[in-house]
Amino acid sequence: MDQRVEAFLADVLALEGETPDAIRQAVRASLADCEAVFRAQEANRRMKEKAAQACHSLCRARVAEELRRRKGRRRQNTYTWSSVSSTDQNSRREIKLTWNSFRR
Repeated sequence: MDQRVEAFLADVLALEGETPDAIRQAVRASLADCEAVFRAQEANRRMKEKAAQACHSLCRARVAEELRRRKGRRRQNTYTWSSVSSTDQNSRREIKLTWNSFRR
C-alpha cells in the first residue's frame, strides 16, 4: 500500500480512546493533509483534483480494511456472558454478574 495512505492510517489509529468529536476533527484534518500531499505530488495540474479524490478513496478503503481486520481479531478474544447468576455459599446471597463482553 502507498506510504502516504499508511501514514494517514497511523494518524487515525493514534486517535484510539479520544472522544468522537475529537476523532472526527482529527480525521478530517489528516485527510485534508493527505489530499494536499497527493495534489502536490501530481505533476499534471489537470489531474490534481483526481489525485485528491484517489487519496480519499484509498484512505477510506484502507481504514475499512483495518477495521475489518481488527474486528475479526477482537471476536476471537471476546467472551460474551449475560445475566450469569450464582449463590455465594458463605453468606447465602445471590451475586449477579452481567458482562456484555470480556476481553482477555
